[in-house]
Amino acid sequence: MELPILEYTPAQNIVVRDGTLYIGAQHQGVLRSEDRGRTWTKINEGLNNLCVCSLTLLGDKLYAGVLKGRIFCFDDETKTWSQVGSGLPERNGGIGYNDVRLLTTSGKTLYAGIVGYVFCSEDGGNTWNQVGPTLMDHGDEDMAYMPVRELLLFDGSLYVGSGNAIYRLNAGGTVWTRLAGARDLPVGHIMAHKKSLYLYLGAENCVFRSEDGGDTWTQISEELLHPPALSLAASEDTIYIGTCGGVFRATLPE
Repeated sequence: MELPILEYTPAQNIVVRDGTLYIGAQHQGVLRSEDRGRTWTKINEGLNNLCVCSLTLLGDKLYAGVLKGRIFCFDDETKTWSQVGSGLPERNGGIGYNDVRLLTTSGKTLYAGIVGYVFCSEDGGNTWNQVGPTLMDHGDEDMAYMPVRELLLFDGSLYVGSGNAIYRLNAGGTVWTRLAGARDLPVGHIMAHKKSLYLYLGAENCVFRSEDGGDTWTQISEELLHPPALSLAASEDTIYIGTCGGVFRATLPE
């Protein structure tokens, strides 16, 4: 693991597009680097809140999720952000219940997760529909009260990370199943790259890889400096890890 390429900036999310790095940072908005992390520029024009909870790409469009269910799209020509739609549906709950803690995509579909719910949009975020059953009705304490912090579509299945577990939605979209291979391990972040799943476990402070859809996991990193990891991203044979102490990178094992 190399020394951090961006120090003392809590990197909530990392996105890589055509060799350009984007990170969502607490109270700093979105930063961009076009030289593999050597220098960074803030791109916050149009954002009404600099507490960026999530970033994702839909085609060549960059989206950011912030507090209170608001989602923004970045315009590469004007270098500004604009809010898409009216936000996610309002849900009952306390502070943070509607914060967009994650955004991810599959094909032309945009997915978002808040406490207890997963939503999808087929029109770039203008309208939203609930995906699968309500997580609060699952009967698992982890799912009922913890925000959906990780959502991943991999090999035809939808995976959700919440609390101390990873869950997979069945093909019919009616049942969430807790994966035995990740049971009782505090879930930090999950990511797919090529044919493998990658997972950061907070209790272990390491990154693990699964080549069988999450049934078994193998440690691939040493313990991180400045834990916990706040985000993961990969490009070719390199994995990027955002922590409270900055962004690190390492070469992935074959």
